[in-house]
Amino acid sequence: MAGQVKTLRDNLPADDVAVQASATALGDMWIKLGKFRRADASFHAIEDQALAEGRAYPAMMAGMKRVWLAGALDKAREANMMLDALEQRPIAQEPGFRTALRAVRLRLAVRAGDDAEITRLAGTIAADQGGPPVLVWQPPYPGDAMAEASNNVRAFGGVDVTSVRSTDVASIQWVDVGFWVRPDGHIEEAEILRGSRAPAWAPAILKQVAGRRYAASAKVGEEDGPGSYRIERVTRKNLYATPVGSNIRRRVAAPGFEILDLTASEAAMSPPGE
Repeated sequence: MAGQVKTLRDNLPADDVAVQASATALGDMWIKLGKFRRADASFHAIEDQALAEGRAYPAMMAGMKRVWLAGALDKAREANMMLDALEQRPIAQEPGFRTALRAVRLRLAVRAGDDAEITRLAGTIAADQGGPPVLVWQPPYPGDAMAEASNNVRAFGGVDVTSVRSTDVASIQWVDVGFWVRPDGHIEEAEILRGSRAPAWAPAILKQVAGRRYAASAKVGEEDGPGSYRIERVTRKNLYATPVGSNIRRRVAAPGFEILDLTASEAAMSPPGE
């Protein structure tokens, strides 16, 4: 990784897209290796050098990486102070970075468990961005084999594979997934922002989101921009059925998911009730 970064810096101008995109690559490598102090030192050195040379873009990218890293290490006060300072820079007023900084603040609110702040920030991100990116392809959503089998049997008047008992009832299961759609159409940093208590299907949803491809949106000279930040609410489908031994209809799990793009509306929704 160090060799690749050095080759780019030695053979291309400092303001070249490839050089700027590789600026934080070393720090990212240290994060993946679990060397967080080295990662922060790498980002800090990049930020200081870029500021000294008057290059606002790489300085902001490295600064946001430092904020995210501090938040991940539970240094909330330090992370918020650094984020406040970043928001005072002139480049922070550009639409792409304004959205990126709000997304970083939202991720800090997620770690703090502040639902009200998460909802507020999701709404500001939604209002601050243009239309949603164009989805080109996506993997299928995960399926529940037993629920799908019962649904198929029920459609033909048969007996459910797993009959609903009088004590069965399904809770509302949901997650809010945040992710970046980069200018080249690839997905990065997909994560669960919040949701109901530990739904077992959440990791499969993250895998589905990470596998999507959107239409490239970058204009000339903007290939290394932050892209579009999206938040989707994924809720497991339910149906109402009267189980054997009871006269009371109740909510039970059904195959499939309901998907709502919170960043496609003017305001983000609050968490669903039980």
